[in-house]
Amino acid sequence: MRTFRQYLSEMALKGYKVDFMDSPNRGEESFLTKSDGKKDLGSQVYRSGRGVQHNISGYFSVRDRAVITHPRTVRSLEQRLSRSGYDFNVLFIEDRRALTGKDYTDQVDEFMEENGVEREGHITFVKNGTTGHVMTPWMILHTLGHAVSEHTGGLSAGMEAKHLIGESVAKVMGIASGSLCRNPFAHGLGLVRPQCKDALGKVFSFKSAVRDDSYNVLLNRAELLHELVAEFLWNGDGIRVRSPYDGQDEVLKEIRSIEGGIRTLLGMCVGRIIFDYYD
Repeated sequence: MRTFRQYLSEMALKGYKVDFMDSPNRGEESFLTKSDGKKDLGSQVYRSGRGVQHNISGYFSVRDRAVITHPRTVRSLEQRLSRSGYDFNVLFIEDRRALTGKDYTDQVDEFMEENGVEREGHITFVKNGTTGHVMTPWMILHTLGHAVSEHTGGLSAGMEAKHLIGESVAKVMGIASGSLCRNPFAHGLGLVRPQCKDALGKVFSFKSAVRDDSYNVLLNRAELLHELVAEFLWNGDGIRVRSPYDGQDEVLKEIRSIEGGIRTLLGMCVGRIIFDYYD
């Protein structure tokens, strides 16, 4: 039987720390109220002067702080990442440059040294503030996907892996739609075409693929990659496939290709500090 100390040393989530600096604004309302009176769950805001709503940026909101620091969040991430095959540090560090004048990367380096956060052999994910959706365990992994994509985006191996992932996703949507989605991404913004969105929901299980009401994620080529990274890590090194496609070799071949591409991207981040920085 493993001791508690052995369990701690084997956890994939090696470092999980927060460094809050700024005080939240008065009048935080959690979410933007749209003109039709409905809430936009992708935009956290505070209200100031004559009821004007401002996006929360540069620090973590009251709601995010409550979720980030809750023991259940840490336990959920530990459980989800335990079979990922990677060791992670997840650091929520608000930017102190206004006080210290130091570059943000220097601040992060100093924080890691002072707190004994090991970089070697770990994927160190750093986030500086609220970006919209509340930072639930899933959204932490989604924004980690942002950082993975950003870190690997300028590297040839990363661009190749992303291209192959996109090709496999297109093939999966083509199979599920009866070949109606051979070109699933609209030109320009790379949005998933409406007729192809249904195909996503037939094959994949993550929420934004199945519906787009309360989750409110705009699925384009980039956001779909971030969701696939979150899905991969959420399930501990794998992507869920809905029935009956979980029994179709043609679909499963492409799913394995997507998983392989995500492993390539994650492997490029080992030993690195990757950022999801929001101004």
